Amino acid sequence: MKTYQPPAPAPQPSPQEVQLRKELSDTITDIIFDAQDVGFELAMLECPNRDKCPLVQKTRELIKKVRKLVEIQRKMPRP
Repeated sequence: MKTYQPPAPAPQPSPQEVQLRKELSDTITDIIFDAQDVGFELAMLECPNRDKCPLVQKTRELIKKVRKLVEIQRKMPRP
């Protein structure tokens, strides 16, 4: 008969890993805020040709990706 052995605890991240995660998180947050600012400017743009503008189209794509990043970031556990 085998005895139950609980799983080994997850290894603690090294100080370097903790620092890298913080840098990554801070950088992603900066990108999100900057992209949101661009999105707000796009929403206020009063150009009659804006729907044909490549910059507008790329900005919309960027905002969709930023939205996905925000959703993923919300699912991540906080340290």
